[in-house]
Amino acid sequence: MTRSGLKRASWEVNSTGDGELAVLPADTPEPVVVETCVRELAAALRRYNHDLVPEARLRLRLAIHHGTAVASPHGYRGKGIVAVARLVDSDVLRRALASSGADLAVIVSQPVFLDTVMQRHTGLEVTDFRCVRVVSKEFAEDAWIHVPGHDVHGLDLGRASEPDDPGAEKPSSPPTRAADRDAATSGGGPRDAKHYSAGHVVHNEFNDQVDASNGVIGMRFE
Repeated sequence: MTRSGLKRASWEVNSTGDGELAVLPADTPEPVVVETCVRELAAALRRYNHDLVPEARLRLRLAIHHGTAVASPHGYRGKGIVAVARLVDSDVLRRALASSGADLAVIVSQPVFLDTVMQRHTGLEVTDFRCVRVVSKEFAEDAWIHVPGHDVHGLDLGRASEPDDPGAEKPSSPPTRAADRDAATSGGGPRDAKHYSAGHVVHNEFNDQVDASNGVIGMRFE
């Protein structure tokens, strides 16, 4: 993890038998975890497995989520802990690892996907991920699977992995980088902004002075 810029010494780590639960500091940049950390972990696994027979390879499932984690005498508890446990142990993630033959299969929660990949805070494309439905006990949520170096859309993940309503509109993809360049160089203005689409529109009203330093503001052109 050192190559990704993350300091593992600052993590709170609990063993889960053949795995671990890691709670990262609250100020850890999510894009670094989703992209850089995953890339470096995949590279480390390739190096480790290079000269090993298939049966001896180290293969990992990784789940990424942000949520509540409360320290307790027996580790951590909270909805965030439950969610990441359900994701990493999900049948669909196990299928992704098995059917791809990869060293690493990653699943990120819906909030993490929307906040990082959809907002283009990483170099990853939306199409690098596949939306799946994870159902386990009281947990039932959509999540997104990524298998570095593999086409996740070509994997057999089983019918049970499909989102509840396959016909429902998925979060719309941000414009491609080519579209970004076109909009920036074609003269600007509301008409050119039609390149942009949004899956959700939030209306905010401010009735006093607002400090928007380091803020992210979205605009919709009609």
